[in-house]
Amino acid sequence: MKKNIIFIALNCSIFCMLSSSPLKFAWEALKNPTQVGAVFECSESVGHELMRYAKNHQGPKQIIEVGAGMGSVTKVICNHYLNKNDRVDVIEINPEYCVKLRKLFPREQYPHVYIHCVDVLKFVPTIKYDYIICTLPFNAFPNGLVKDLQNQLKSFSHSGTHLSYVEYMAFSYLRRSLTQNQYKAQQLAEHKKLIDDFKNRYFVQTVKVFKNIPPIYVHHLKIS
Repeated sequence: MKKNIIFIALNCSIFCMLSSSPLKFAWEALKNPTQVGAVFECSESVGHELMRYAKNHQGPKQIIEVGAGMGSVTKVICNHYLNKNDRVDVIEINPEYCVKLRKLFPREQYPHVYIHCVDVLKFVPTIKYDYIICTLPFNAFPNGLVKDLQNQLKSFSHSGTHLSYVEYMAFSYLRRSLTQNQYKAQQLAEHKKLIDDFKNRYFVQTVKVFKNIPPIYVHHLKIS
């Protein structure tokens, strides 16, 4: 009974959100699930939490944002954490979103922000980053893609890089609740282990952010 109530409540929240401002973002997510990892844009509160470890950075910093979507987290980065000599590389695979991002962050106004319309797995940077911000929820992707993403994000880092990424609180719970057969349950367990092994290797802390629809975990790692 309790599971049914949680499931219904979550779906009601999703229905309400689809009826308002994030409609375009959600529609793109449903049309192109491999190109859009998240169904809804992250809130400003999530953006600030993702940038927690950049607040007290000394000197120029190199930031990469993976899966920028329509720019909700990018706005937080650029308006609150970007200094004169910093660099931000923004990675987004969806061409429509890239057009919007380039309008939001024109080079004349944001000379240190670079929009790259590319699959993150094909992106080859010339620098290593101090902060990696990722809003692609690993839970939504198959094991092979998760492993490729983990390896790619690690390749962007130097010793001491902070990697912060998101996970929807209810996602794992719902997947377990809806898994009916043993084979799928085993697949889910393998998927969880793949994600947890990577997280635990570099773990710093996990923060719950309730000012987001749906509520979200922000995981902070430090690559060594």
